[in-house]
Amino acid sequence: MNRQLDTLREIILLEQRVQRRNPIWIISLAAAALMGFSESFTVGVLDWPTTSQASRAYQLGCVMIFGVMTFLLTAGALSRDLSDGRKDLLLCRPISLWVYIWGKYIGNVLFVLCVNVLFMASFLVIPLFYGQSSIYPLRPFMYVMFFSTLPTILYCGALAVFLMCLSRKVIVAMPVFLVYFLAMALFRIPETLRGKTLDVDMWDVSMRLYPHGVSANVGASKLYDMSFSHLLQPPVPELYARAALYTALSLILVGLSVLLLKRMRSS
Repeated sequence: MNRQLDTLREIILLEQRVQRRNPIWIISLAAAALMGFSESFTVGVLDWPTTSQASRAYQLGCVMIFGVMTFLLTAGALSRDLSDGRKDLLLCRPISLWVYIWGKYIGNVLFVLCVNVLFMASFLVIPLFYGQSSIYPLRPFMYVMFFSTLPTILYCGALAVFLMCLSRKVIVAMPVFLVYFLAMALFRIPETLRGKTLDVDMWDVSMRLYPHGVSANVGASKLYDMSFSHLLQPPVPELYARAALYTALSLILVGLSVLLLKRMRSS
């Protein structure tokens, strides 16, 4: 058991060292900053954005960009070992497939979360550049991170692991992910073009309108939608349930990925 834990820690640290030199995270961080800061300052009604505006702009940059970043980093890490030239070497190594998959998954997720912390810190200090004596309150940004950003990163990383173990090629996994991600982001555009005010944001997981009341009854279908549209309202049980459901789905995908690799090894 201790040996497997040591191996898991080594894989996690190795992934973080490798991804530190990967240009994808730098490009993704720059894109998230461009999207988030432009959204923040264009909707600001004061000399600087309000806390609500800044935290929602931070949410936009995280969910739209960091989800793709997590998928690219995780899929790239697995493609190095699942390529035709190195697949046999991986399957013959005396290492537990559970340790291997979880090491790759956790290592890349932790790396993206570290980048996310840097991104959040850059938003917190915006008032200082306008001569204010204090930064934004931390609590709204923590709500965004734990109930929107973290579930998105976990799920996109798990989806990358599952698609790579299923297809073993980035060229196959990437189009599938892009179709899924673009469907989430663009499904609501016709409503926007007709001038309707949406109760959920275009980057939310939900594809249907939600009632304005955050305390409204949430049935099974709405719970499955996992919408984070009322994120900046006081936390309610529905928010915890949706985030937990997102996390559970991520764990299921990672578990299925291990089973796919075991089937590959036995065949």
